[in-house]
Amino acid sequence: MQIPRPAWPKAIDVSEANNAGLPIDWADVVPKLKARGIDRVIVRASYGAGYEDALFAHNWTALGHLGFPRAAYHAAVPSEVPNLIESAHEQAGFFWDIVKAHGGMTNQEFAVLDLEITGGMDPVSLTKWGHQWFLGLEKSMAPHTYRTVFYSYVAFIEAYMTDYYLLRTRPLWIADYTGGTALPTKAPPHVGEWTQYYGWQFTDQDTVSGITGLVDLSVFDPAAVESQLKTLDAALARLNSEIASLLKERKALKAKIARLKTSAG
Repeated sequence: MQIPRPAWPKAIDVSEANNAGLPIDWADVVPKLKARGIDRVIVRASYGAGYEDALFAHNWTALGHLGFPRAAYHAAVPSEVPNLIESAHEQAGFFWDIVKAHGGMTNQEFAVLDLEITGGMDPVSLTKWGHQWFLGLEKSMAPHTYRTVFYSYVAFIEAYMTDYYLLRTRPLWIADYTGGTALPTKAPPHVGEWTQYYGWQFTDQDTVSGITGLVDLSVFDPAAVESQLKTLDAALARLNSEIASLLKERKALKAKIARLKTSAG
């Protein structure tokens, strides 16, 4: 894993739990973030299969109007009810419907799966659930392709996940707190089969003028962003091409069935 550098960009993440549950005045806060080298806000959109963050609409649209870089995340509640795949796809679709309803994304923004509870699932099933969430999201996004990111704690990944090959192509945003708010001078521990991180959330004790209470602070490696996300973008482009081809074949098949029914009648 990499040792962070002072020049690397930083980001905070927010949800309705920040600022004592009150709307943040982003017009006041954004200039303060820029002055600190914080160049993105990662906003919670949804939780589980049916809860939209109460302040997502405000946070997402206000940051968008200001032209400040954003990302959106889904706090997962993994489940095998009614089955693993349907549960994962349902939550992915729910998340994407919320983002679309509030203006969607640009190519510079990305979607995050926040996976830090097991839902009672074993490590193999839990990792498969995460993999299926991304597949369900990409299906919902089609024919567009937007970047996707996997977030979790180092300790959680090590204790509750396996079959890393299903997720290792996803840029990794890890949480591993160092005990202070200063930029770490050492690399985080290795985890799973990832050899580098996209982002490192190294504290949950930061403060930002204009936001009541504590916030999470992360640092990002621009080189890792480019290498990992370009690889993923190419893979998503191929996937969307395959989906478009299958939809075309399905349309042709339905037309053929309709003609056969007409001739038979």
